[in-house]
Amino acid sequence: MNRPSWYVDQNQIRQVQNHRWTPQEIKQIYALRIAGYSIKTIIEKMRLPVGAVPLYNVIRMMRKRLQGKCLQCGEKLTEEELLQESSFPRCGKCLKKNLEMKREIRLKYQRKGLCAVCGKRAPIIGKMACKQCLSFSHRNRYVRGLCGKCGERPISPNSIALCTHCLKENREYTSAYREKMYANS
Repeated sequence: MNRPSWYVDQNQIRQVQNHRWTPQEIKQIYALRIAGYSIKTIIEKMRLPVGAVPLYNVIRMMRKRLQGKCLQCGEKLTEEELLQESSFPRCGKCLKKNLEMKREIRLKYQRKGLCAVCGKRAPIIGKMACKQCLSFSHRNRYVRGLCGKCGERPISPNSIALCTHCLKENREYTSAYREKMYANS
């Protein structure tokens, strides 16, 4: 079967689905595009994964970032909004809109009895997310050096994955549970 030159196999896309553009890559891509290189040449020059995020989107987002404009609506950003941790900051209105939209989606998934994160599988009893999504979020926290339970504080030197506060809570709960179990037997 003859496929068009732009066709990308779905398996290739899945392999690079989690690719995140680093700020250095984005600047380099933008500089090459300004210099007049085609997107195909940029992919070849930088050996970029095909299908991760379309390059024209990266270039468009970088242009708005350099102009100090919101990625979604194009309004001029304030100094505080420009200092956001995100590579591509948004204005206050767009941030609120995005948060509301995400909240509505999570609620819709919950009403259907699905995981609030992916919306594909049933959640763990007593939780809002399925086992896979929870393990993914715990893994991300661990990689960043944050507590696997709360995700707010750094990991304690006395633990593999918990902060001092959560470790203390966990120990108290476990000892109370053991006392209760041994008292009943």
